[in-house]
Amino acid sequence: MRHAVLHQDMVLKLMNAPCSRYKLYKSYANFIFTIKNNYLVFLLKVQHF
Repeated sequence: MRHAVLHQDMVLKLMNAPCSRYKLYKSYANFIFTIKNNYLVFLLKVQHF
C-alpha cells in the first residue's frame, strides 16, 4: 500500500514541478529498479523453502 502512495506523490510532484522533472524521473526509475530487485530477492528466498 505504501508503494501506491509513493507513486501518487511522485506523479503529483511531476505535474507540479516541470523544472525538476528529469530529477524526479531519475528517482522514479531508481524506485522501480529497487522494487524489482526486492521482488527478485523475495522470489529467491521463497524458492529456498
